[in-house]
Parts: sequence; C-alpha cells; structure tokens
Amino acid sequence: MPAIAQADANHENAKSNAAAEAAYVEAMQKNATEADKKAFCSEMKSVAKELAGQLPIQIDPATHLISSSAVYLGGKCTYMLGYSLDEAKLFALLQEAISKQKGEEVPMAFVEQYYSTGEPGYQNLKEQMRQNLQNSPHFQRALELPFMEFDAQYVVNGTHMDDINFVISGK
Repeated sequence: MPAIAQADANHENAKSNAAAEAAYVEAMQKNATEADKKAFCSEMKSVAKELAGQLPIQIDPATHLISSSAVYLGGKCTYMLGYSLDEAKLFALLQEAISKQKGEEVPMAFVEQYYSTGEPGYQNLKEQMRQNLQNSPHFQRALELPFMEFDAQYVVNGTHMDDINFVISGK
C-alpha cells in the first residue's frame, strides 16, 4: 500500500528519532484530545484518498483492493478497505498449495467443500486474512491507538463462500 507507506515515511521524516516516535504514540494513546483524534483521522483520510486514486491494486492473483476511505465518527477513526476476491482463483491457489504440501493432487471438490462458508477452512482462511491485516507493517502504528480501527470488506465472487468482513480495533 504505497500511499499508506508514504504517509508513514512522511511522518517518520518529521520525527527526529525512534524515541520521539515512541513518545508521540504514547501521548496519542493516553492523552489524545478530540482535536488530536480528528487531526489524525484527517491524515488517514488523505492517505485513503491518495490510495483510492491508484485503485484497483492487485494484492495477489485472487485479490484486488477496490476501495479505500476513512471516516471519523463517535470518537473513532475508521479506515475502510474494500477488496474483490475471485473465489475460483483463490481455490486454485489453495489446491496447488495443499497438493504441494501433501505431495499428491488434491481434488478441487475437496477444496471447494473445505473452504465453503460454515466449514473449518472458511473460518481458518478468514482468521488468517484478519491476522495478515493486523500484522501488516502499514497498519501497526495506527493500531497502537485506541481510537483507530480498520474495517475490511471482501466481496467474494463465487458460489461457495460468503463475503468476508471484519473489524480490527486499536489497542
């Protein structure tokens, strides 16, 4: 996510060292006023708008980032990310990975059934997607703030999986 990375780089350039950055985050965690929160969210809105100008962005062969926006409401800054997920391409990637791991061809019918909504694979996949976003270096600094949250919405193009939505809140 180049725009987010650029915003982080700009912020880092404004700080003289890692200690100053840590002090900034600590102050925002403990002492953020309503004005501080709104100002931070305004920065996030700018990042979202810049990123939106680059869309769609291919994340992997099955996933495209298709929307990016931020809003400040009720003391929370919510950064919303919209993705398009091609189920057929995802299942092909999963089939290849599982087959490689097992050392034998896994039938597509198995992949389709295991990763269908309500099945263990679907839940595991959803949690892995959530963890990947939560652990992304692009979002870690913002997630240190208790008034920050990311809302990810994956529109699944296929018949076996429902759309995937989750919210990750700051600390």
